[in-house]
Amino acid sequence: MMVVDLINNISDPVYRAKLINVSDTIENWLSEFGGFQKKCS
Repeated sequence: MMVVDLINNISDPVYRAKLINVSDTIENWLSEFGGFQKKCS
């Protein structure tokens, strides 16, 4: 994925929704992983 494509696609609402969804998924995964690390330590 080129940076130019990214910038061009940001104006597309569908693409933006996907991007937000992906970042939410990553945040959820990171918080779950953080909780998992706390349990282990």
